[in-house]
Amino acid sequence: MATWGIDGYVVDVSWRSTRLRTWANNLVVVPNSLFAETIITNFSKPEDPLDVVVSCGVAYESDLKRVRAVSLEVMETLRRECPGADPESEPVFRYEAFGESNINFHMIIRARNRVAGFEVRSELIEELHSRLAAEGITINYPVRKLQLPDGLTSVPAVQALPGTGDDNGRQGGANG
Repeated sequence: MATWGIDGYVVDVSWRSTRLRTWANNLVVVPNSLFAETIITNFSKPEDPLDVVVSCGVAYESDLKRVRAVSLEVMETLRRECPGADPESEPVFRYEAFGESNINFHMIIRARNRVAGFEVRSELIEELHSRLAAEGITINYPVRKLQLPDGLTSVPAVQALPGTGDDNGRQGGANG
């Protein structure tokens, strides 16, 4: 249940209030009048299994067919061996977009319930990171590539305007 930045499990509903147990094991009492105009997401209804979506991206130089194969292998192994994963549900892999630094994709694997979803997500991230590294597949962090016009080998230096400061954090001007 999520409301006003509070996430947790409903532990009791009375005529005046609803009690929630947060992930940190705190008890929060919410007046029922606040629920009347609030959007609430119930992560355990209509059924307990929960889709875990993990987003990732790989360098543009990557062999995308190999990335898909490795990702599906990791999810299949997790589906069979992780106690929190739903062994009946087929994992899904889909490319999403050409990002600024990566070709982005989503992996979807089903967990038995919301709590198991945290374990499944953590295991998937850890195993995928390890496998991609072993395969020599790069997950970039944001980078900018400058393409300079022909003949230009470096970017011209930019001078600070007087009074705006320089590289050393000093103020510009005659007395610096």
